[in-house]
Amino acid sequence: MSGGERRRAEIWLAVAASSSCLIADEPFLGIAPADRSRVADALRARAAAGTAILVTGHEVEDLFDLADEVIWMVAGTTHGLGTPDEAARHAQFRLEYLGTRCLPD
Repeated sequence: MSGGERRRAEIWLAVAASSSCLIADEPFLGIAPADRSRVADALRARAAAGTAILVTGHEVEDLFDLADEVIWMVAGTTHGLGTPDEAARHAQFRLEYLGTRCLPD
């Protein structure tokens, strides 16, 4: 089994567990671009079924497409930035985290 296949299996097992809370640490890491929408759809389906989901990661476009709310952790402190659109407009977040990969305004 390849790394990507193993990663997809881990995600499907977590989603299939139907728990009330799911922590997805870097769910898009090692996932082929063609499969990222499937992972996002599975997470959205669990959220729609009432599961609280916390997702961490660095794949900004994928995460912003998935998130209801963005919380930025830096230097041991958390900053609630609001919706993905609000986070994308946050000057310090753009400068320190997004850098030259800034999302469109």
